[in-house]
Amino acid sequence: MTTPVVPPKRRVSGFGIASLIVSALGLIPLVVVFLIGLIPDMMAIYWLLIVLGPFAAITALIATILGIIAVVLAARAHAPLALPITALLVGATTVVALSGIILGWFM
Repeated sequence: MTTPVVPPKRRVSGFGIASLIVSALGLIPLVVVFLIGLIPDMMAIYWLLIVLGPFAAITALIATILGIIAVVLAARAHAPLALPITALLVGATTVVALSGIILGWFM
């Protein structure tokens, strides 16, 4: 009797998934406030950015750190790098964008 051939398991990067989830937790409320602020009657909602800005910055920093860890672990395990690199880019882009807003790069 022959044993059935089991296909190799595809490795999933837990740190990459965690990084994407953490960055989404910080980005989604920020995007919602910007979109609601585009409505002419809701211009006063931008005061929420005072609260959501630091929250998004902290979650983006955590997501960037998790993304770096995910890239290193995926490279060592010879696993696919698409998810960890995406997570790292989303976190780093958020950090750079919020830094630009805080430091006045866009004015």
